[in-house]
Amino acid sequence: MRKVSLTEAFAQYGAKLRNKMWAYSAVANDGSIVFCGWKQFLTERSHGVYRYEDKLSRWHRPRDLGKNLWREHLDLAFHGKLPVRLIVATAEEPKVINTGLSARNIPKTFTVREDVVGRVIEFDGDKFVIDFHQVTKKMNATRTLKYTFWQDNEFFLGYLNDYPDYQTQGYSKDELLENLKDLLSDIESAEVPFIRKVEEMAIAS
Repeated sequence: MRKVSLTEAFAQYGAKLRNKMWAYSAVANDGSIVFCGWKQFLTERSHGVYRYEDKLSRWHRPRDLGKNLWREHLDLAFHGKLPVRLIVATAEEPKVINTGLSARNIPKTFTVREDVVGRVIEFDGDKFVIDFHQVTKKMNATRTLKYTFWQDNEFFLGYLNDYPDYQTQGYSKDELLENLKDLLSDIESAEVPFIRKVEEMAIAS
């Protein structure tokens, strides 16, 4: 597995660090809070349920910019009931982390835990507790659409039966199918104006 940097890890959630030298939390594009926490403070409470527990006072430096930003994000997540996305940092010297000293020069790796989503269940300004629950990936939904096609010399032409006014083509049937999918995407996103569609209605006799 390729090692990722902290910046790359945050980017996987659609989040950008305010400063890659000291920040370890950010707000993602979808409004969730992304947090990078240490592996030794994350425990598995039951199958698929994890708890992250720590105190801001463990950091000894009072003017720690990263800690102050994380305090703001904790407050947002706790009072706004925002989801928390997790990045796990694994340090080669975890004992140093436990002392609250700077970990800037300690070798570490990052793991993006897209399989869990958390909520801040406790935050008193110092101690914070985040419970993470494993999420099940949704299977891509599929649907079946009828289409009509024919071959004219080297081209395959066709249209979706629901939208017979709009034709497309390809050099092969596979290419035609891909173009029909693109056409459907354009139609459903309203990029194609004045769409005419055949539907059914019920009439009482």
